[in-house]
Amino acid sequence: MRLPKLVTLILAWALLAVVLMRFVPALGDIVEPRTLLFVVGIAPVFGLAVLGAADVFGALRAGLGLGSADLPPETRARYSGALRMLGDLSLAAGVFAFFATVIATFNAMAMAGGDASAMQVLGGASTTFLAPLYGFLLRSFVYGPMASGLDEPGSWLGSELEG
Repeated sequence: MRLPKLVTLILAWALLAVVLMRFVPALGDIVEPRTLLFVVGIAPVFGLAVLGAADVFGALRAGLGLGSADLPPETRARYSGALRMLGDLSLAAGVFAFFATVIATFNAMAMAGGDASAMQVLGGASTTFLAPLYGFLLRSFVYGPMASGLDEPGSWLGSELEG
């Protein structure tokens, strides 16, 4: 089975990130796994609640180029809207994680009784600002291009992503 081009592109970026993190240790500082998993995972969960399972799974499947070539225009438009909503939900999840991390950082400082080290404060602050960045990157580089590929099936982006 041949993988769609978008799936291949995402896998190539993930492999490149793993290789770079292996050879550039400081690059691992911009990846906080718990925050990343929260931001990546919360948008589809909220999408399931708002849109329903058929639209979310259908949109993700069509956005990845799996069987999107024979979709009617109204279904393409519906799935494109669902993907754009998932992108917006990813950004909202990043903002929510921002506030949750700020509260957790303040709690850690309060638990230290005013003796919080600079590393505790800086560690919490760096994680705080990563969450909205993850949401923005998901919206801009994953869900946005998938929706654009469904919006314009004859365009370069749509034809390239569909295979």
